[in-house]
Amino acid sequence: MSESSLKYYERHKTLIEDVIGKSIDEALSTQPENPIVTIAAALLKRCQVESAADAALLRSAFPQHHARGPDEVTASLAALGLDRFQDLQSQRPDWFVEKEITLEGACAHEYADEVLAVSHRWEQPAEPDTEGKQFAAIRKYVRGKPAIKLVWVDFSCAPQKERTPAEELVFKRTLRFVNLLFLGSRVLILCDLTYMTRFWTLLEAWISMQMTTDDGLVPAPREKRRCDIVPIHLASTGTASELETLVADKSLEQIYAMLESPDIHVTRQKDKNTQLPKLLGLDHQVRLVVRKMAPPMLTLAGGARGPSRGGAGVGTGADAPAPSKDERLQRLVEQVRSGSAYAAGALADMRENESRVAIARAGGIEPLVALLTAQEPAAGAEAARALRNLANNTENKVLIAQAGAVAPLVTLVQSGTDGQKEQAAGALRNLAVKNAENQEKIAKAGAITPLVTLVQSGTDGQKEYAAGALRNLAFNAENKVLIAQAGAIAPLVTLVKSGTDGQKEYAARALRNLADNNAENQVLIAQAGAIAPLVTMVQSGTTDGQKENAAAALFFLADIAENKVLIAQAGAITAPLVTLVKSGTDGQKEYAAAALFNLAVNAENKVLIAQAGAIAPLVTLKQSGTAGQKENAAGALTSLALNDENKVLIAQAAVTEYCVKVYRELSRGEQRPLGEHWHRYSAFSQLHDRLGVFPGAFPVDKKRWVHTDQVHEHREAQLNQYMARLLARYEALAAKQRLYATAEAPGTAPHEADELPAALRAFLGVEGDEAKVMRWFLGVSSTSYETGGGKLGGNGGSHGELAEDAVEEQPPDGRRAKERAAEALETARRALETAPDDAAAHIWYGQAVGTHAKVFDPGLGQGRVCNVLVQHWDRAVELAPQDPLPYHLLGSFAFHTSALPWATQSIVRTLSPGLRKFTADDAMELLRHSEARMPSPPSHYAVTNRSMLGRLHLRKGQKGEARVWLDKALDTALELDKALDRSAQKAADEARKARAKL
Repeated sequence: MSESSLKYYERHKTLIEDVIGKSIDEALSTQPENPIVTIAAALLKRCQVESAADAALLRSAFPQHHARGPDEVTASLAALGLDRFQDLQSQRPDWFVEKEITLEGACAHEYADEVLAVSHRWEQPAEPDTEGKQFAAIRKYVRGKPAIKLVWVDFSCAPQKERTPAEELVFKRTLRFVNLLFLGSRVLILCDLTYMTRFWTLLEAWISMQMTTDDGLVPAPREKRRCDIVPIHLASTGTASELETLVADKSLEQIYAMLESPDIHVTRQKDKNTQLPKLLGLDHQVRLVVRKMAPPMLTLAGGARGPSRGGAGVGTGADAPAPSKDERLQRLVEQVRSGSAYAAGALADMRENESRVAIARAGGIEPLVALLTAQEPAAGAEAARALRNLANNTENKVLIAQAGAVAPLVTLVQSGTDGQKEQAAGALRNLAVKNAENQEKIAKAGAITPLVTLVQSGTDGQKEYAAGALRNLAFNAENKVLIAQAGAIAPLVTLVKSGTDGQKEYAARALRNLADNNAENQVLIAQAGAIAPLVTMVQSGTTDGQKENAAAALFFLADIAENKVLIAQAGAITAPLVTLVKSGTDGQKEYAAAALFNLAVNAENKVLIAQAGAIAPLVTLKQSGTAGQKENAAGALTSLALNDENKVLIAQAAVTEYCVKVYRELSRGEQRPLGEHWHRYSAFSQLHDRLGVFPGAFPVDKKRWVHTDQVHEHREAQLNQYMARLLARYEALAAKQRLYATAEAPGTAPHEADELPAALRAFLGVEGDEAKVMRWFLGVSSTSYETGGGKLGGNGGSHGELAEDAVEEQPPDGRRAKERAAEALETARRALETAPDDAAAHIWYGQAVGTHAKVFDPGLGQGRVCNVLVQHWDRAVELAPQDPLPYHLLGSFAFHTSALPWATQSIVRTLSPGLRKFTADDAMELLRHSEARMPSPPSHYAVTNRSMLGRLHLRKGQKGEARVWLDKALDTALELDKALDRSAQKAADEARKARAKL
């Protein structure tokens, strides 16, 4: 230990005593263990005690203290000054707090009260505070500011040399965004005589004396500055005033010129080269952020417009000189054109979409593309990083590709440095997002093979970006094949198993796209062992994206029979997929339901899915999910319903949910007229549609009422009988469960949510009349139309009506329904045999076939006979080309089937081989043919015909035509009034809803 070290201790004896709160002598005599260890550790650090001789000198300085050796006195914090980041992190990791500092928060000064950033000059290259005076000044300042909760000092808060690779990443990230600390936090400036000659200190001081406005960074008046200047060493208050005079009122252009000057010293010239361009970028970003925060311009008296710069706590800078903002961005672009990697880095950090647009508008893309081939490795990496950022904008993707960026980016991926490879892969990833042309260009440029190499053996960042690039390229059908041929599947599966969170998500997304509509890849992915880790990801993925993409991958993999078995064996059904259907995000629910849809094609899986409790959440999803969720849930339920036991479970789940809604209304004691009860009653017949069995294909509520007094009386008697029994049942159930609300306390009862579903499930489980009614209603509905000819055919249609009447009787008469349906079909068959060239006979035969299928095979029955219906209605058109009805029937069929989800259309075509595909254009043409032949006064189905025409035009965006036909439908409904059946009434309602959108 040198004499100077001992003198160092003597100079700081007072400071040490201040730290431990008592004199050293007192500490040695009363607490020999704790404080002296702290002092010794500090001295070991400051005086570089490394040997036994040094320890002896230390003991001689403290004769009362029997000092431990230097190896034993290393665990405590130094009390004399600033600690190196790595030392502090190992000794007191609990002192560190990670806090996100954003540009938006900095502009709003969200951190100015609680966060302190310290600006100071380093006194030695490896020791910023050689005498401890900086630490003392910081401590004194913080003690006087009780609101401060966090302190940032570079030496203690950023990793110092020598850094590990992980610490290097933290350091670079800190350096990239450190200016935000000085822009938004309170700043303590420790000013000595050389502070004003250093680059970093002047930059930090200038930023701390600026305020954020819609004109960018402008000098803040003294009362709005966030900085305090504390003189240290030989500096004085006069020194502090000189600092303010030097930088406080400088514009951006003036401070830029000052800091650029060679007599402003910096330890690493690279820091100056990097930070000056970033300063221009920061100013541009501040303008955009503050403009978003600011209220609109105000109009003052006399029409003058007043400034509204900034939000709360954001200054106006009205007295500041108006700088040229566009020129600043242009200056950055010109620096890129001159080969500046640092300017490219500044553009890369401008991540707002408005900045991306502005950079492209300023001509920044072409020089960035040119910089990709620069000899300096950092220049190519920063240019690729900037292009990666710019490619997040849709228009920029096109411009970057047109500027010729793809080929040099592929070259960097193939043979660049590690940094170049990572950033180039990221740029290709973004260029390929939702851009089919770029996907083709990138593949043709030979990117796939080097990207696969990165996925297999690159750094963590390279693997993630390369997997993301392959994911986007795999949207292209040809690329799916090329990616698989390049050997990408195995390394992607490895990432799914053991990659980082980002790698796992991108790899799952890539496998998902590779498996989409590609049977060979589905086999290869399964053979590579992807199914088990994908199932694990569905169950316990750490991000929502991982779970969603894993479920989607399983959905596509389940296209082939072998994978259906493997996925079930991996345990995907028992919990993971069903859990997502119940409680996942919207995307997770959609793809989990889709996976179950594909898996349910397998007979054993049908049972497993039901046993896993999937039916109830699938029914809920079908009834109240998003469009995609409904489509996939409908498909899954359709497949599951091919199992008889599942059909009962589906029925119970659907009826339970609907009955809960109806029951809660009734349990509130609401009295409704018979007509409203009828709407509830008839809603049960719509459950066929709600179950997802050909949703929308067969309009379940378009029942044709024969307008005779006898039938009206018969129907009303049925209704009264049914409603009386149903309400009586509900009333008894309510009394039993005490669910009625009292008159004094209207509303739902306290236990309703817990007891009602169980009670209704018990109710549906019994073999009583009501349960039979509900099950019948699941598969029975009717669509029948009048025709002017065919006496036998008409009788067949009447028998069909009677068959459905039998179903709706209370109790339902299944035997009689089947008898009537059989009679209807037999009568229509005989009519067709008697008059094979009678159009009416063909019309009614089609109707009778449909009724028979519904009664004898509820649910899927009509799907199996669709081709028969169409064939006979086509024949009716040939036989009676002037009859509007067969055109209407075919047009209505086309209207509904063309609107079906693809999955349901596929099932219908499978069940009805030979059925031709109907499009919306086919529907429009057929309905127009019917309209051209419509009699006057029009038939009852004219309302439906015109309503569908209006809605078809609305689908196509032809609002004028839609308005004409919808108005015609509503006018016809008014004209026919009481002659309307329920089908026409519903069509009129749909017309009103559609008309309201225009």
